[in-house]
Amino acid sequence: MTLTNFVVACSQYDESANDPSDNDPKKPARTYILSTLISMLITIFFIATFGKFLWNGYAVKYLTFCRPVNSLIDIIALSILAKLILG
Repeated sequence: MTLTNFVVACSQYDESANDPSDNDPKKPARTYILSTLISMLITIFFIATFGKFLWNGYAVKYLTFCRPVNSLIDIIALSILAKLILG
């Protein structure tokens, strides 16, 4: 899910499913946004962790132009770069 899709989904979120006895009409939207952000963070963590393992374990071994990465930030930056290049 891209950031644009996330913003559109949040703006189109159906507020009619609220409980009439609830005093906070924004509670379902907050829950949706919070769960989406948490899932995005978990996804980034898994991509960074497994990406570092795969990069250092296989890409460095079989591709002569690759060097090992030292941090998870490097893998996140590589994944962003790959996403920008490949679309």
